[in-house]
Amino acid sequence: MLALKYEGLDLAVLKRLFSALAPAHIEAIVRAKPTGSYARRIWFLYEWLMGKRLDLLDAERGAYEPVVDREQQWAVPGENSPRHRVLNNLPGTPVFCPLVFRTEKLDKFAAMNLAERAQEDVARVKVPKSRVVNLEGLIGDEQNDNIVLSRGAVFHRFPLGEPDKAARPITAFMGHQGSLQDIHTVCTGMCVPGVNDTGRITN
Repeated sequence: MLALKYEGLDLAVLKRLFSALAPAHIEAIVRAKPTGSYARRIWFLYEWLMGKRLDLLDAERGAYEPVVDREQQWAVPGENSPRHRVLNNLPGTPVFCPLVFRTEKLDKFAAMNLAERAQEDVARVKVPKSRVVNLEGLIGDEQNDNIVLSRGAVFHRFPLGEPDKAARPITAFMGHQGSLQDIHTVCTGMCVPGVNDTGRITN
């Protein structure tokens, strides 16, 4: 339990530990402290990782505690697990759940509000109707034009791993003779290597 408090979650280690223990060991921990926040988190993590239901009645008391400590690791808003009375804010599934520890550098990166800044740039872009082309059925009205620009701007203005070396705003391309097709091509060409403009991994 001390590891959960001071070291955060390592799901790979926990799963190996749970695999080596008999379910009765986890049940004994929960029965000893049925309202304890760490006992309920261990209980939840066992059933979540192992896909097995322990011989325990649903928790009836205890404040809902987050499974992931947001002060230590990144988490999602999550949803309550009434059986364990915990907030499941794990950013994934039992099959794939990447956990990232918070650092000063990452906190500063998050504080830059990159998505919001990209949206502000896009909001200042006006697409002349004379330059609108039919791009994969997405372009044809102002709302869809801005969606295409918005998707491209995030990748173009803020290349992954270089938050302090932001590329020129997408508005710079509007001064060229090229069409919106050209802008879209440039933006998608600057996406993260191996990921296409829909966010799907391509290699």
